[in-house]
Amino acid sequence: MQFCANDPAELLAAAEMIQDNVDAIDLNLGCPQGIAKKGFYGCFLQDEWDLIHDLISTLHINLRIPVCAKVRVFKDRKKTIAYAKHICSAGVSILAVHGRTREMKGAWTGLADWDIIREIRENIPRDVVMFANGNIQYHGDIERCLAATGVDGVMSAEGHLYNPAIFVDPLAGMEIRHPRIDLLAREYLEIVKALDDPMSNVAVKAHLFKIFRVGLEVHKDLRAILGTSRGSEESGRAIGMMEERIENALAEESGDVEGIPWYRCQPYLRPEREREAVREAENNKGKISEGASDLEVSG
Repeated sequence: MQFCANDPAELLAAAEMIQDNVDAIDLNLGCPQGIAKKGFYGCFLQDEWDLIHDLISTLHINLRIPVCAKVRVFKDRKKTIAYAKHICSAGVSILAVHGRTREMKGAWTGLADWDIIREIRENIPRDVVMFANGNIQYHGDIERCLAATGVDGVMSAEGHLYNPAIFVDPLAGMEIRHPRIDLLAREYLEIVKALDDPMSNVAVKAHLFKIFRVGLEVHKDLRAILGTSRGSEESGRAIGMMEERIENALAEESGDVEGIPWYRCQPYLRPEREREAVREAENNKGKISEGASDLEVSG
């Protein structure tokens, strides 16, 4: 179970309530979103090294289960390595490193730095398990990341949301590695229904929009239909309309299709204007204004 926190006593009290139902407690020190800044958690604790140590060590000393943490990096490589060592000294069993700085989000995201992840792996204790996060868009990126960083495993956030099959057998066929967006969306909606939980309709639609991303670029009229849907029944109708479009497309296909068709799950590749923004930021020595750092680029 992952927690966002900035008070050691409150974090411990919450963790003790669930420690018999989970395998580990994870501390989120990587979230760069505005809500994390407002609540003073995630990567906005990055400069509070004593507080971070207290949060982790309090759990490590008092819980019966392991403690994990996920962090972002600093622009200064030596500071980043010192930061990772500091967190390990507090008692984490697993350290996940997102190879981007706090400022690298939205229009300023850019590529994660696998080199600094490798340097951290080489400088922290070997008994601390380490995961890499960033740049995992296709299954092949997993092995490339493991080879480049020497870590024990990888994490995928954005890539996994757009294609939840990213970790399946790379030798499997296209229909398994890149499932049809309508079939996967239908499966997801059935899982939500089975949970019988008052889950936010906004959260459900957010997932469906990611699964449908390329399909909605082709069939733009369905974007508004999905966006205005209320509840699982209306979302199901939107999925049904997408299913009909896909069946029509399949009926019109002849022979092999080059690349990944629009109706199959695939990663979100950030547009060129975002890469230009990142280069501009680097040219300005990373001095990003408060407003610019909150820009979002839509798919």
